[in-house]
Amino acid sequence: MARQGTAADGTTTAERIYCAIKRDLFDGVFEPGARLGNKALQERYGCGVSPLREALSRLSGQSLIEAEGHRGFRVRRPTRAELADIYSLRVLLEGEAISRAVARRGPDWCEEVALRLAGLIANQPPEADVTDHAYRLHADAWEECHRAFHMAIYRGAGSPSLLTSIEAVYDQSERFRHARWRATSYSAVSQSARQEHEILVEVCRDGAPETAREVLADHLMGTAKVVDAWLARQDGA
Repeated sequence: MARQGTAADGTTTAERIYCAIKRDLFDGVFEPGARLGNKALQERYGCGVSPLREALSRLSGQSLIEAEGHRGFRVRRPTRAELADIYSLRVLLEGEAISRAVARRGPDWCEEVALRLAGLIANQPPEADVTDHAYRLHADAWEECHRAFHMAIYRGAGSPSLLTSIEAVYDQSERFRHARWRATSYSAVSQSARQEHEILVEVCRDGAPETAREVLADHLMGTAKVVDAWLARQDGA
């Protein structure tokens, strides 16, 4: 029997609440700058004060939300400076990983990357309004496959420390997910990404480390430019 506050799979209530709030933050359920009131959050997630406080403290530590003294927490507003900083780090870290992975590539790695790409394509979101619940679930599935695809590439570098660093910065970039699909339709995002991912797989197979690094940099900075333009429009609104 699971302990009180722990699900049968070992997940604690605080962990469940943390994951739920984090997903909602990435999906844009809470507007940037919105206050996160304890009472409203307890009702939304069906939890008590202690696990909620633990989840919020963890999210604050990851800079996803910010504390307001003794008044609770507020959703952080993404800034263009943060976007530039995060994506420059992604280009640096992920570029090193793909370069190493391509240099030491083997048939098993190439096969895994190809399988992850197939999963990503299979979860291509249909055209729909981004507020539609079913569409959001589909988009969430695509995001999971997207992450799995990229991490499969970077694992090929054979560096657990590098992979850990990449995952941490990747998580920070997820704060801009909502901005990305407000800037353009999710279907358009995933359609464009599909072409770029297919090219990535090709250069991985070709075995040219520096070419792979350059293609990946273009892929990442293309996303950053779209989001930056959207944030600039919001700043001028």
